[in-house]
Amino acid sequence: MFNVLISADQTAWETDQLMRMEKSRFKEYSEGSEAKAISLDEPGTLKVLEGIPALLMYERGTKGTDDTARFGRLSHIKVRKKELVFSFEEEGRIPIDIVEQFAGRLGIGEFEQNRTHWAIKDGGIPSALLERLQSVSPIISTATRNAFEDSYTQHGVLRDIAQDFGDAGVEPNERAQGDSLVGQRRTLLRRYYANVNWQYSQDVARVLNAYSSHLRRLHERGIQDEVTRLTGHLKRDRERHALLPIFDSIIRELTLASTNRTSSIENVASLIANSFDQAYEHFDQALEHLRNAQSQRSRKDGLRDCLSAMESLLKTATGKNDIKDATAALKANKRWGNDAIVKDGLSIWNRIHELHPDVRHGQATSSDLPETECTYWVDRISAFVRYIARMADEALSK
Repeated sequence: MFNVLISADQTAWETDQLMRMEKSRFKEYSEGSEAKAISLDEPGTLKVLEGIPALLMYERGTKGTDDTARFGRLSHIKVRKKELVFSFEEEGRIPIDIVEQFAGRLGIGEFEQNRTHWAIKDGGIPSALLERLQSVSPIISTATRNAFEDSYTQHGVLRDIAQDFGDAGVEPNERAQGDSLVGQRRTLLRRYYANVNWQYSQDVARVLNAYSSHLRRLHERGIQDEVTRLTGHLKRDRERHALLPIFDSIIRELTLASTNRTSSIENVASLIANSFDQAYEHFDQALEHLRNAQSQRSRKDGLRDCLSAMESLLKTATGKNDIKDATAALKANKRWGNDAIVKDGLSIWNRIHELHPDVRHGQATSSDLPETECTYWVDRISAFVRYIARMADEALSK
């Protein structure tokens, strides 16, 4: 749902005073189902209109206008006698000829553009239209730009910068004077930055595509602390420009990567919740660590809890007090299945403690556990636990 307001009254929209619209013009050209829930007879329903995007435009032929549509959000909508009054917080402007190109997708008819009214439209404003928006302030903040500049300088090479921005369609500016005082990577990135209009959505979208490539590379290398730091900057920028969908893709990708880290544990935890209480508690603790695995210690603590969950499940399933004895019991009883599978839990246990003895607190050795490796072990433990839990359920059902 979004608002479309068209008026011939220029002065009301060019001042800091409350804007206004005649009540009789409210919900004209609003044939969609979403508009039916909004009524002047129920002023409380007007609150819905304050949290959605709005386009403010002038009637065709209105003199003295700058041929742009204003994009933003409405607030403080009140009914006063024969008028509706409201405030408007402008996010940016779009050339009116571009808006007219999207008139069909916006549901704005030919005659509608020649009449003062307030329409409520179904659906959303096309992202392709918002890509042509000129924001009133930089969409990517200086803090975020500087954070990525530092990250590229520390974790990237010249080839990474050139490839990320080249693939995203950003061209470098000519070399500026004084570049010799700055490192090559920082200089190159600034040349790309110099060719970006940070208030223009289309330019910013290209930069975000470049940033996505850098974040994927960091994620693949297991430098999750840096991914988390940069993601925080992007999320703060998105909050400042909440109406723009421009950040959605990169945030969704980052969120998906985080979700993939814990999805296998969440699935197996729900499977064992009713049968293996202690193992379930260990998995629950693992989730707390791995949902925010920003450091080596968080990843190791999460992996340790996964190992403890597996150990607890094996001991409960076999009645043994040691994981080695539990594995031997599994192999001795053919109802647990193939030996190659049932002994895998002990293999995982031994290999992780061999590679990362500091998974257990109190160990002096400091090993490197990248996120990709952590996810591998977590998924493998989850698959084994899921198998044992299902075999235990099958035995109980017979």
